[in-house]
Amino acid sequence: MISRTNTDLIKVRDLEKTYKNGCKALDNLNFGVEKGQTFCLLGTNGAGKTTCLEVLTNKIPKTSGTVEIESQDIKDFYNGFKNRIGMCSQINTLWKNLTVQQHLKIYGRIKGLKGQEAEEVIQYILDALQLESYSEQKINELSMGTQRKLCVALSVIRAPKILFLD
Repeated sequence: MISRTNTDLIKVRDLEKTYKNGCKALDNLNFGVEKGQTFCLLGTNGAGKTTCLEVLTNKIPKTSGTVEIESQDIKDFYNGFKNRIGMCSQINTLWKNLTVQQHLKIYGRIKGLKGQEAEEVIQYILDALQLESYSEQKINELSMGTQRKLCVALSVIRAPKILFLD
């Protein structure tokens, strides 16, 4: 579906990504996501879903095509609005020797949270995702399910306008 409205939050047109080894991961991908919409990319392993998200989050460059978020090219969007995006990758990006609480504090600081606001947001996330009883445990002491829950928690710090879940 290609949305052609002015209310598009995300517009992807003719997106292509070819890796240095010649592998074409994205070939003429087109879609639009309107504000308030939930959008899913479905496909088999190797279909390019993760590559698409890595391009949308500016983690890797596109080969060609246009990607706009709120009518701005992603390069420009991320320069001024990176805190409005949340990303939870399919691989846990956690430090094994840090606690749940330490992770939340680090990610909160990265997203610009300080002082009392940071403490309130962290406490809200611990309560909402039922992580309070794990707050002082190190990552290597947690089950994989609890680690994934923490990864989701880290992606929603600062209530992002756009949330990418891989």
